[in-house]
Amino acid sequence: MITEANKQSKFGKTMFGLLTMYLSVASYARFEEALASEFGPAVGIIIGTILLASYQIIKMDKKNMTDGSYITNPYTQIIKDDTGAYQIVETNQEQQRSGAFGLFITVIFIVWACESTWSNLL
Repeated sequence: MITEANKQSKFGKTMFGLLTMYLSVASYARFEEALASEFGPAVGIIIGTILLASYQIIKMDKKNMTDGSYITNPYTQIIKDDTGAYQIVETNQEQQRSGAFGLFITVIFIVWACESTWSNLL
């Protein structure tokens, strides 16, 4: 039952992952253009890449420190068994579900709105 719920949520994770990647690349392109107008194209790309990499490293370190582990699936947990060994097991937590079609339409609308107003990435 739990494994089936996790399989159904992969579509949502994929859609929001793609949306996040699209918005990040679009924002980075605009940031790079602004830096290029100030410092020149080559220096702007170097500065933008260093800032983006630094931000991602700091963000992931903070996330891992607050979560306490590197496990990204919220439906698993680490427990200590009777022998003292740690094991990763699935929990009985109920997962929220949403319609895949509604999620798809929402993501397409956000991408369309960004493209028609400021992004021009695609």
